[in-house]
Amino acid sequence: IAGYYMVGQHGMAAFARADGSGQQTLLHEYAHHHMFATTGRRHPAWYVEGFAEFFSTATFDAQHVYFGQAPPRVGRLLVQGKADWSRLITTNSLDLRGVDAAIFYARAWALTHYLFRKDGMRERLQAYLTAIAAGQPGGDAFAAHVADPATLERTVRAYLGSKEFSFSRMDRQPVPASAIRVRPLSPAADAMLMMVVSLSPRGPAADDPAAALASVRAAAARFPGDALATRTLALAELHWGDKAAALALAEQALAAAPDDAELLRLKGQALLAADRQANRGAARRVLAEAIKRDPADWRAMRLYVHTHDLVGSLVPDSLFNIIETMWSLAPQVDANAIDMAVALIRRDRLSDAAQVLEPLAYAPHGTRPRIRALHAAALAGDRAAIARALAVPPP
Repeated sequence: IAGYYMVGQHGMAAFARADGSGQQTLLHEYAHHHMFATTGRRHPAWYVEGFAEFFSTATFDAQHVYFGQAPPRVGRLLVQGKADWSRLITTNSLDLRGVDAAIFYARAWALTHYLFRKDGMRERLQAYLTAIAAGQPGGDAFAAHVADPATLERTVRAYLGSKEFSFSRMDRQPVPASAIRVRPLSPAADAMLMMVVSLSPRGPAADDPAAALASVRAAAARFPGDALATRTLALAELHWGDKAAALALAEQALAAAPDDAELLRLKGQALLAADRQANRGAARRVLAEAIKRDPADWRAMRLYVHTHDLVGSLVPDSLFNIIETMWSLAPQVDANAIDMAVALIRRDRLSDAAQVLEPLAYAPHGTRPRIRALHAAALAGDRAAIARALAVPPP
């Protein structure tokens, strides 16, 4: 594994090896991260992956940034014979495995490179993507706005071997001088820092939560009173252990750092985990303080939002504004998109709800039947189908 990217309601993280393949994987996933955050519409699978491959090979030196170079696996494109370009532009990349997947990525990169850099093709690409977003079938949209897929084999291979094939070099802007502060980490950091980033219900430690919890407890016991150790143990207890202990540990850490927004969020989460109904009001006050301390903490906003009933009651303006801010900060998170869509549906803005869900509903990574069902129902204005989609428990 060169690297991977994970995103969910508990946060986002990327992990990569400290080498060229790791950086390329990291940049590939970073491109996905920004595409799903900023475009606001669905894209065909080949373009999602071709876009990410195009930017994955970016390199940097002190003066310049380079992008558009060929990724290593593009060699598969040149040795695997003629391509079925009609299949490429209509396939879902999730259907591909092994060598087929590598060939798909290589050809998606080649087509993206051609449409990005060949004179006159970027405008055709934009017309095609607009047609896709409007619901036109992929093959028809491509033939109407870009080219006949039957001609692409000759066209793309000729482009790759021509003088028009190039990459870009951009000047880096000088980095302004700034004060650098070095803060020593606590003695627990060597033992526990990576534990913190892996402690998520869907993170690496979730494969064996009992073992993960035992490891954190053992490590924390070596550093009694250490702030990082206390925080990490509270998180582990919250996810897999004693909920009351998690709350006590969060309060202990807050006594030493009462303005720490992350600890306030942790306390609010622990209150809800210990007894959601009884602690709802107290958790809401703690989470409101966390948001005040860190107005960009969408995870605290999500916890706060779910101290309210989004489906069964009206969504007042004050709560709607929080949901909208949460979604705008992390639209890649399925749960945030669903919450935003539900808030819009409650306000009879069904087409807007469908638009919010669209980039995730058709993302080629991961199956999202609940989001697809809710998107289709909102698009059709089918309230009965919306109710059925919302009744399906999340995976």
